Amino acid sequence: MKKLLLFLFLILCTGCTSSHTAAPSYNEIDIEMKTNPTDVSLNQSTQLQFKVHANGKLVDSADVKVHIQKGDHGKIEKITPKQISKGSYSLKKVFSDPVLYHFTIYTQINDTTEIATKEIDLRKKASTKQENSDHSLSSNRQQNHSSNKSSDFFIHIMKDDVIKANQETKIMAHLMKKNGLVTDAKVQFEYFQNGSSKHKYVDAKVRPDGAYEAKIKLTKGTYTLICHVEKDKLHAHEQSTLTAQ
Repeated sequence: MKKLLLFLFLILCTGCTSSHTAAPSYNEIDIEMKTNPTDVSLNQSTQLQFKVHANGKLVDSADVKVHIQKGDHGKIEKITPKQISKGSYSLKKVFSDPVLYHFTIYTQINDTTEIATKEIDLRKKASTKQENSDHSLSSNRQQNHSSNKSSDFFIHIMKDDVIKANQETKIMAHLMKKNGLVTDAKVQFEYFQNGSSKHKYVDAKVRPDGAYEAKIKLTKGTYTLICHVEKDKLHAHEQSTLTAQ
């Protein structure tokens, strides 16, 4: 009887081992955005298409979220594009104002998160009848600790070495230019647990020493942290990782 039970146990263990295959990992995820028509006009429907490549190939297992902000201080519109073919996701949008539109594209494939920023500049579109105006799509891939850095501006994120779950922790950022700290910007931290579509936002307050600080409380897990910065015409962000133990 004991031998029979041992035999059945070994069969069950073998079945469990074979049924759990490791999810593929991706070292490089690229997000491409195109518009149709290419020359975007005001007050007309525009199709935005996002193509997701992982390790050089189109993938259809991505979770894609798009945040659209009108100008530097407009409300963020959150849209989930529909998948129309392998690795291709699409949404329709009507642009009503001649401003610079900011796009933040979040792509999740298994446990890998990729963030890209792009822009559509409609500031020279005074009316829908104007022709041959400027239309730019500028991208800056965000992966690991990369950021929207220029030659004279960058963001430095600081966090506790050990973050305890369900306890308040501080996150800070320094904004630096060639001539010193930037202390009059609008700074907001965005954070979300890897694999979750729920994003949380907290505004940071500038301290007397020039650092921007916010306090958050995390449950156990690994989180993506994004520091958003707005000042005059500048719109930049820096990405980091938080792990609550």
